[in-house]
Amino acid sequence: MSANKTYRIIDSHAHMGPVWNFYLPYNDEQGMLDNMDRLGVDTVVFSSNLAVTADVERGNRYTLEVCLRHPGRYLGMYAVNPNYPEVAAKEMDEYFTHKEIVGIKIHPELSGDYPLNGKNCAPMFRYASERKIPILSHTYYGGDKLSVFEELAREYPDAPLIIGHGALDLGTGKAIDLCNKYPNLYYDLCSPVNKRYGALLLVDRELDPDKALYGTDVPWNDPAVSLGSVLFSGVAPEKLRKWFSGNFLRLYARAATALDGESAQR
Repeated sequence: MSANKTYRIIDSHAHMGPVWNFYLPYNDEQGMLDNMDRLGVDTVVFSSNLAVTADVERGNRYTLEVCLRHPGRYLGMYAVNPNYPEVAAKEMDEYFTHKEIVGIKIHPELSGDYPLNGKNCAPMFRYASERKIPILSHTYYGGDKLSVFEELAREYPDAPLIIGHGALDLGTGKAIDLCNKYPNLYYDLCSPVNKRYGALLLVDRELDPDKALYGTDVPWNDPAVSLGSVLFSGVAPEKLRKWFSGNFLRLYARAATALDGESAQR
């Protein structure tokens, strides 16, 4: 772990593992741990690339296994593929008995562009609503419009819904306005921190400071670039504390419990 620690840093949007035909350096659990230690990142919250691309059952098992091997350093997102609703119906209760599994990840684009408001997603939203489990949904370059997120925020007010990648190509300002409007909508900083010049300062200026969550999409992006863009952005330290971990720990109650337990054991 980095010797100079000003912030507790939790990367709330990450993946792990190889993907066919893509060069993803340091994509395994040890490579990512090494980067975390170099950069001073305390915890990474991830869904496996296998789960969101090819085999949701094997991929979710891998996610849990990694989290169990590295308590406190990794937390897992249970991936849902709406094309296989029977898998989630069979597995979700079991996975959420593990404190290391803290949220739900859905990637509509890699699920054949299945609509987020489609009938097979309804059980996921009901499950999340009943348990206050956050859902992180991919956005940009295909998939659902922001109007769908607004529809779902109204329909499931008790389900925390995170706009993944800050709705990169759907309009940063529009996504910010939605998150400010609906108490259960949250803004994922992944992509504004590494893909769009000026977006981070727009977030700083206009978004409710309690609604942003730090994320990198590692190993798809270089975590050093993402972290540096935030640290040297000029955003006030008190707001960075919220972005880096404070908002996450308040929203992800399961994660706060799991991480507090690990800290007490050290």
